[in-house]
Amino acid sequence: MQFSIHYPPFAKKTLIALTNNERARLLVAEDRNVEEIEVIESPETETSGRTRGADANIDQDYDAMKEHRLSHLYGSLSERMRYLLDHEGYASAVICVPEANKNTFASAMHPDILKRIEDVVPKNLCSMDINNVVRILIDG
Repeated sequence: MQFSIHYPPFAKKTLIALTNNERARLLVAEDRNVEEIEVIESPETETSGRTRGADANIDQDYDAMKEHRLSHLYGSLSERMRYLLDHEGYASAVICVPEANKNTFASAMHPDILKRIEDVVPKNLCSMDINNVVRILIDG
């Protein structure tokens, strides 16, 4: 998809990752073209058989499962980004991570990938269409 000429083009082939609590969308941006290339889904959290009651451990267990699920998502994203950056000719990377997930993201990503990420945008843009994502990334 080509975006508006009102915005500057991407000067180099850029890998863009958009994340939320459940998935990561990978986009490739080059010149005025931006295309979605892949979606990484997090594994489902098993909650069947759980009931909400006086036992606070249930909530703690659920929070721990959500944290584990998020770590798994970012770990899978890290592996995929490493492959793409090493073998597919990407010159830079940008990632959008919800503010609440920044610590989990930083601990789950491979250090080499963290060094290669040009910008971490503390926003959840995963559900937005590509035109709006480009506008937000360029406008700041």
